[in-house]
Amino acid sequence: MPYSYHKDENREKLDLAKKTAMDELLGWRKDLVELYRCADKEYVGIKNLSPMGPYLTHALALNVRPLMHNLIEYHLTGRDLHAKQARQNISGIMHRLTVKGCVALCEFLSILLEDMKDGAAVLG
Repeated sequence: MPYSYHKDENREKLDLAKKTAMDELLGWRKDLVELYRCADKEYVGIKNLSPMGPYLTHALALNVRPLMHNLIEYHLTGRDLHAKQARQNISGIMHRLTVKGCVALCEFLSILLEDMKDGAAVLG
């Protein structure tokens, strides 16, 4: 993720990273390409959400970002630490995604979590 919450910063790098991810998905599971596109749109949408509630509950993207990072890092490196961190607080994050209507993002993350049972992609 070449940028965090600054939409226009490093746009070319971000577009290239997304294209590369889609190309890799095509080689792994073609059925996930459209789901990835939808999940990415939902993720971009939740990055624009502001903290809310009496205690200014963290914006959902602040919870989803480390989960995505840990899932991707696990599949790229095979380090169990990332798999363990990805499993922490997963039910709460998935619940909040469902409440916000981020069905594609929730499904995409669920597939990546489920795929950890087969080992890391780098080792496969």
